[in-house]
Amino acid sequence: MFGSVALAEQPGWRGRPYPSAAAARAGDEVIEHAAQTGWALFELPARITGQHDIEAFQTVLRIAERLLARRATTTCEENPEGHVLQPGDIAIGTAHRSQAHHIRALLACQYPQLHGVTVDTANSKAANSA
Repeated sequence: MFGSVALAEQPGWRGRPYPSAAAARAGDEVIEHAAQTGWALFELPARITGQHDIEAFQTVLRIAERLLARRATTTCEENPEGHVLQPGDIAIGTAHRSQAHHIRALLACQYPQLHGVTVDTANSKAANSA
């Protein structure tokens, strides 16, 4: 199950605590586009938000969750036969450390199946050393 009743009650939240079937289809559409083209952009409806957009955070995590649920397979020169995507293969980048902190908190509380997903900013020491 997705969402957070506690987070849904925070001011500025613009979505539902549980995704609609349309939201799941939209996540699948962005995954299909990425599989076909090598990249994808998922845009939420325009809203005035603060730095901590809970709907955006949860949307990113739902897409990661769908990648794993669909058993997405990646190929590369090291794995030409394919590799089933695991949480440790997924990285979520944020613009601000506080956003990364909030996404990590959501991961810990609401998305245990995503344990191992990396969340960080592009400017972190860990991101720059990789």
